[in-house]
Amino acid sequence: MGKGEALKKDIKKARKFGKKAAQALKEALPPPPAPLADLSAEYQLATGALILGALWCLWFSFLRKPTSKTDRDPRKISEAGFWRLASAAAFTANVLVVSLPGRFDGAEGAATNDFPWGNLFAPAPWAFAIWGAIYLGELAGVVAPLLYGGEGEEADQAQAARGPGWVAANVAQCLWCACFRPWALGLLWLPASLLAVTALCLAASQSGPPLPSVDKRRLLTTLPRSLHLGWASAAFLVNLNSFVGAPGAPDFSTEASLQVAQASAVAACVAGVYFSVGLKLPAASWAVAWALAAVSRGTPTGAAAEAIGAEGLAKLGQLYVGAAVVCLTASLAVLKPFKAPAPTGVKGLVADLTELVTTKKCGPILIRLSWHDAGVFSSGKLKGGC
Repeated sequence: MGKGEALKKDIKKARKFGKKAAQALKEALPPPPAPLADLSAEYQLATGALILGALWCLWFSFLRKPTSKTDRDPRKISEAGFWRLASAAAFTANVLVVSLPGRFDGAEGAATNDFPWGNLFAPAPWAFAIWGAIYLGELAGVVAPLLYGGEGEEADQAQAARGPGWVAANVAQCLWCACFRPWALGLLWLPASLLAVTALCLAASQSGPPLPSVDKRRLLTTLPRSLHLGWASAAFLVNLNSFVGAPGAPDFSTEASLQVAQASAVAACVAGVYFSVGLKLPAASWAVAWALAAVSRGTPTGAAAEAIGAEGLAKLGQLYVGAAVVCLTASLAVLKPFKAPAPTGVKGLVADLTELVTTKKCGPILIRLSWHDAGVFSSGKLKGGC
């Protein structure tokens, strides 16, 4: 037997082995999820309701017309008081819905990274520890206003302007919890979209009139919600890559999965820089950097990860680390040294006069000015004064 014929036989054997291996892998994978048209009427209705809910959240955050002062009933609760109660109620509902079991990212799934799809943008399990800081901070941020009330009209107006976005963000996250479950395995674009809506609403809750520096609870409101904004943005990208790596149609190639993962790293980097430079929310950039660091230490899964190989995955991890470093650098560039809020009212006037006398050495001149000002006092009848 010549070398050519032996080579042909080896090729045939390799092809047979490849077909058997592909068939075994196909049998090991879960069956392709049913498309939307094959879902039951109840689940189709649920999908439509979730989409309408997402649209409502966007409208409520960005397009809702606020109630004018003339339209309000003075006998009812103030607008700031209403939004304090609404913010607490929405946060409570969010915590309760998130605690319901049955989601893909339950305690066991998050700990083992055992999901029925492949993902090149999968974070390490320790990434989810950030939820503790987020929820504890947000809890303090909604409880403190209820216990101590507002800190002036300016602060109340700023808090009321942020109320709709905060309420809508909590509603959107509840909707995400409803569809990140096995019934929607073939609709992973839906939870990804709802996470994007959550991030947009959280961004809206940080916009509007600036919180006055005299508001002592500013940190309780801004810091945890900024962390939530950054984490929700990164979670959207994770869910997007899960959709790309899910079994069934559409069937993305290995090259497409890799491109989506690379684009996700770039998008996270751009978002992190924008949060710091554009929105002045460096804590949101910290959350994005945290997520990127966790993704760089995560374990990519699926056929695409096997096809790329260890060397390609290592390069992809380096891209994630580089994006995280850029986000951290941008956040540090906009940080300013902490300054105590300037006093207002009589205390502010005394502080300003004290600074003026100290810097200009003009105490005697001010005393003479005060004397002459009192000396020309008139009671209106050209009497009085000196």
